[in-house]
Amino acid sequence: MEAFCKIIETRHDFARLRYVKEDGLPAFYSPDFLVRCADAVYLVETKAQGCHRSP
Repeated sequence: MEAFCKIIETRHDFARLRYVKEDGLPAFYSPDFLVRCADAVYLVETKAQGCHRSP
């Protein structure tokens, strides 16, 4: 890891992603962190272990 940034929804609108919710309505999502490595940049989302959900 070379660098990381905590995403603040009100300041980092460039990281806001559009998606479609389960009910079919559009919504926005902001990941928790950006992490830069030597060969890639990753969007990172942290979740409590009890909050994991898979389709």
